[in-house]
Amino acid sequence: MRLDERLIYRSATGAEIEFSALGVFHAAEVTGLNALPNTIHGTQNVGQDGRSVTGSTLESRNITISGYIRTNSVQDANRLLQVCNPKHEGTLRYHSDYYDVWIGCYLEAVPTIAEPTDGAALISYFVSLLCPDPYWRDETSAYSEIATWVPVWHWDLIFPEEGTIFEFREPSLITNVVNPGHVPTGMTIVFRALGPVENPSITNVKTQEYIKVNQSMMEGDVLTVKTGYGQQTAVLVTSGVTINVFNALDYDGNVDMQLSVGDNLIRYNADEGIEMLNVTIYHDYLYTGVF
Repeated sequence: MRLDERLIYRSATGAEIEFSALGVFHAAEVTGLNALPNTIHGTQNVGQDGRSVTGSTLESRNITISGYIRTNSVQDANRLLQVCNPKHEGTLRYHSDYYDVWIGCYLEAVPTIAEPTDGAALISYFVSLLCPDPYWRDETSAYSEIATWVPVWHWDLIFPEEGTIFEFREPSLITNVVNPGHVPTGMTIVFRALGPVENPSITNVKTQEYIKVNQSMMEGDVLTVKTGYGQQTAVLVTSGVTINVFNALDYDGNVDMQLSVGDNLIRYNADEGIEMLNVTIYHDYLYTGVF
C-alpha cells in the first residue's frame, strides 16, 4: 500500500482494525480495490454469428489483505480474530489522497494467522472479504434542495421603515442534480409540507421519467421515497405516525428512477399546494474502483 492509503474494517459491534503501510497491521498486498468482473449477457438465434448483447452485470467484489503484525504480538493477533468475525456484516473504509469511501462486506473466512517460522520475525495474516454490493460509496451522502426557503437576514439586524424580508421562496421549479460517480445511482426524495399539498411529484426533464405519490399532505408531514435497487419504499410520517404509502405511487411512474452520471435536471410539482412544498434529493456517489 502507498503511505497515503488506509483500510479500516469496522465490525457490527463498532470495533475497528486499521490496515496500512505504517500501522500495527502492515498491509503488504491488497487486491480487489478496483478490479471488478463484468458478466455480459446475450442471446443467440439459430444461424446467427456471434451473440446479441442484452446487458451486463458487475459481480460481487472480492478484497484480500495480506501482510504482517508489526508488534509480533499474540494479543494483537487475537484482536484481529476478535474484530474480523465472519458471523456478522461489516464495513470497509478506504482513505487516500484521492478517495474517502466505504463498502459493505462479509468475511469469507476466519482470518488466516501464521506463526513465525525459523528466520521470520513477524506474524503474518491474510484476510478475505466479499462485498455483495460492489460499489464504493462516499462517506457522506450528497443532497440537492429543489424547493426551499432562502434566509436573507442576519444579526446585527436593523429594521428599516419600509420593513424587511426575512426569507423568500426559491422561484425555480427545476434544479440540476449532478452525479459525478462512475455509474447511475438511486436517490432518496424527501417531500416536506409547509401546508396542505396534494399529490407531490418529481420529473426528470430529459427522460420524462417521474415519481408521483397520490397522497394528501398536511402541514408538518414528511413523505420519503427511495429508489435504490432493492430499497424501493414510500413512507409518510404524519403527526408522529409512520405510514407505508407505497401503494399510493402513481402506476405509470418509475420508482426505480436513477440519477445518470453527470447532469440531471429534476423538476418538482404538485396537483395542489406547490407553494407549500419543500423537496430535497439525497444520493450517494457510486464508484466501481478506487486507487
